[in-house]
Amino acid sequence: MKVASMKVANLKPYVRIGGIIPQNKLTLLTGLAGTGKSYTLLKFLNSEGIEPIYFNLDEDSVLQKDFKAIFPDPCHLVDFLNDRISDLKGHTIVLDTYQRIVDLATSKGNSIAFQESFTNAMLDISKKHPCTIIVIGHPEDYVGKDGIFKDNQSLVRNCHEHIHLDLILPRGKTITKSVHRTFIKKGRGYNGERIIDNWMR
Repeated sequence: MKVASMKVANLKPYVRIGGIIPQNKLTLLTGLAGTGKSYTLLKFLNSEGIEPIYFNLDEDSVLQKDFKAIFPDPCHLVDFLNDRISDLKGHTIVLDTYQRIVDLATSKGNSIAFQESFTNAMLDISKKHPCTIIVIGHPEDYVGKDGIFKDNQSLVRNCHEHIHLDLILPRGKTITKSVHRTFIKKGRGYNGERIIDNWMR
């Protein structure tokens, strides 16, 4: 086969909401507790004119007061996970948080078996309808971005974007005030992540 005769397919780039989140794909947003994951995400989506369907299993009433979103009853989450909700096309769905979903879904089952089935379900739903799905979660080891989300590696591998938030506190002369640092990680090659400081702050 001659190289000159090969036809290169024209690959379409993802359409990204605000240049950050791939539209009609699956995105994972991680960070330690208190880094402002929910606040940052909802502020960003609202700034883009999006009122997401927001499954908030932590029941934070402050978010409902401060942001425009549809807050379904958490009991409808099971219907969503099993693709029993219609009219999702074009919507942005936020699942907050992954661990609470695992607790809900595996109270009588195997959490290891749930990991891959959850990832596959989210990929299938985002493709079938199509809609944008964003899953919020914590790193399992609670250390930082180097140990991100070991509790579901299938989700890390198969999401279309992985965003991680860090809260960097003042230390020494290099950082004199707190910085909310955002790492946009997926598909950018070795050390090719995009970094944004104080995103939506």
